Amino acid sequence: SMRLVLYGKMISHKGYKCKLTEKYLIIEPDGKEIYVKSLIKYCSEKGLRTHSLRQVANGKRADYLGWKCTRL
Repeated sequence: SMRLVLYGKMISHKGYKCKLTEKYLIIEPDGKEIYVKSLIKYCSEKGLRTHSLRQVANGKRADYLGWKCTRL
């Protein structure tokens, strides 16, 4: 189902892909670089707001609480 795609458990469903499962480079406030496939899953694990980090990836914000994010 699309829910599995959304949470990074599947790549696609019936040919549809979710933009949220694109690869991201996240730079933590301490400078550590992390590559992730599911922004929602990563934010959930770290207690971050997905919407805010996505705004950083889209260039609408410079950072979110010191976190930086780039879509690859």
